Amino acid sequence: MFSDILTFTTSYLHSMHIGCVRFMPPFMSLADYDNGLRHSVIIMPDDHPPLGESGLIEPDSIYHLTDRFDCTYALMTLPETGEYMLVGPMLLREMTDARFYTLMEKLGLPQDFHPQMRTYYNELPPAQSTPPVFSLINQLGETLYGEEKLTVHSLTSEQMEVWEGFFGELELQIPTDPILSVRLLEERYKNESNLLEYIHAGNANAALSLFGGGMNILADRLSDSLRNMKYLMVTLNTLMRKEVQRAYVHPLHIDSLSNSLVVKIDRLSSVTEGAELIRKMVKSYCELVRRHSLRGYSPQTQKIITAIDADLKADLSLKRFAAELNINASYLSTLFKNDTGQALTDYVNTRRLARAKTLLRSTPATVQTIATDIGIPDVHYFGRIFKRETGMTPKEYRNCK
Repeated sequence: MFSDILTFTTSYLHSMHIGCVRFMPPFMSLADYDNGLRHSVIIMPDDHPPLGESGLIEPDSIYHLTDRFDCTYALMTLPETGEYMLVGPMLLREMTDARFYTLMEKLGLPQDFHPQMRTYYNELPPAQSTPPVFSLINQLGETLYGEEKLTVHSLTSEQMEVWEGFFGELELQIPTDPILSVRLLEERYKNESNLLEYIHAGNANAALSLFGGGMNILADRLSDSLRNMKYLMVTLNTLMRKEVQRAYVHPLHIDSLSNSLVVKIDRLSSVTEGAELIRKMVKSYCELVRRHSLRGYSPQTQKIITAIDADLKADLSLKRFAAELNINASYLSTLFKNDTGQALTDYVNTRRLARAKTLLRSTPATVQTIATDIGIPDVHYFGRIFKRETGMTPKEYRNCK
């Protein structure tokens, strides 16, 4: 059971892109676990004592640690193995421009450090993911130690100086080889590429997993400027729109979604709303691919389906399409059925009835109006095929919503 609980916890944290490591004591330094901050972005001396050497780490305890760089960690001991488990780094508050410059001034970091520090903070999970992580770790502590024994300690940056063995002014060196910045930049581009691949495949779960712990797809989350976020979201909207088109979704469907998203982006009133809209964008574009991708269909079938989706009221007969495509009707019928698994007439009726269901549930339009709108002006015929399909009359279907 102990092993299963830890496996679940570490797997969950990794899915959120939050660091989680287990190791045997002594706990040497946060420099070994801070995603390279102290070794690559900022070179700090290594002549300090190991954390916990003075016996500050107590049994049956969880430590919430906030260091001088405003990064937060959770540290606990694992009773059955004698290991430590460290979760982080994370942020307790969003690193806005104002907070960033205040922190840089407090640390005494010159502007030469700022680009790499910005990159570092950009890649950390967003602040809103930290409280749920702490709740998870505290619940883990109650399970492992017992609710009565568990003690939770919160250490400030000043207390952390004692642990880390650093006092007074930092002696810092600007790295001559910015390895971490290069690595983080490569990871960002890789994640952006993965995002577009998942969109192309219509895999919303995989695409959203990249945002699970705040993976910085948008490249700059430091700024608290809503205008800046809107600009980045318009760029993301364009990239996803192009990727969906590459997945053989006709612009007829893409344009409607893309335009509606541009309007929603323009109306955003907060960064929080923007983050939620990004998730909806990903889901919506993936849904387009799943529902409307014509990948693998013959060019003739693609044109027919696009014409059907464009206007259900139009003449959607085999005769019309055979004439327009200058192809034998019998051959076209066979080709369409091989591609879609349905005869053309059945396919058209399926699309028309699906549209009718949507209109019945979402609008007050009369049954006659809906029947005409989907290309079946004979309301009695519409009622018969609708009941044959659903087992209910249109009015009964509407009243069931």
